[in-house]
Amino acid sequence: MPPRWLRAGDVAMLLAMVRRGLGVSILSRWEVASHLAAGGLVMKPLGRNGLSTEWQAVIRAGEPRESPADQAVSLLAEWWRKRGTPR
Repeated sequence: MPPRWLRAGDVAMLLAMVRRGLGVSILSRWEVASHLAAGGLVMKPLGRNGLSTEWQAVIRAGEPRESPADQAVSLLAEWWRKRGTPR
């Protein structure tokens, strides 16, 4: 790792820093796609197939089983099982 690194939550701010030569960032393709058209940035793959990410759903603690949120998570999990590992 570089001697200094920063975890930042704001993607637009992070990409502005990269554009100005203040570092690099590891982001998902879908998160950066709309910013690439503005120029000054390119995507570089990390490894042959990129990086695999294990996605998680977040719902409120104590959410009742079979609630709309619980059902949405179940449907998403089933969709991803059929589709394969998301990237």
